[in-house]
Amino acid sequence: MPKIAGVHVLGWLLAALAIYLITFVWYALLFQPVYQAAEGLVPEDYEGQSAIWMPMAMIVPLVLSFGVGWIMKQSGAVTMGQAITTGLIVGVFIAGGIQSYDLFYRPEHSFAGYFMHTGSHVITLVVAAIVHSFFMKRD
Repeated sequence: MPKIAGVHVLGWLLAALAIYLITFVWYALLFQPVYQAAEGLVPEDYEGQSAIWMPMAMIVPLVLSFGVGWIMKQSGAVTMGQAITTGLIVGVFIAGGIQSYDLFYRPEHSFAGYFMHTGSHVITLVVAAIVHSFFMKRD
């Protein structure tokens, strides 16, 4: 199977699919009321939305998955333990850090929203890294 910038293509695609599916379960099934409240959304906000945005949302998991795979390749993370560590570091320090902007700058300062979004990022990035670990070359 081919690689792009050292990232195994099948690992990249499977990790992206895992991110997409976990995110769907997280936001649509487990935490939809919390998510909508944290974002100040009501069902009427979704009326008239174009259906094209749902498949376009797959771009985000593709980017995240590639980034995790590339970071693992650059850092030499090949075992499952190293993958979990990489996913945790990227999830907590990078995704959690970026997500904190909403906590500090949005008027509602929603801790529930911060922990819900950051939790989703950490879990999906750890799972993506684990998926990538199955495609990393062990010397």
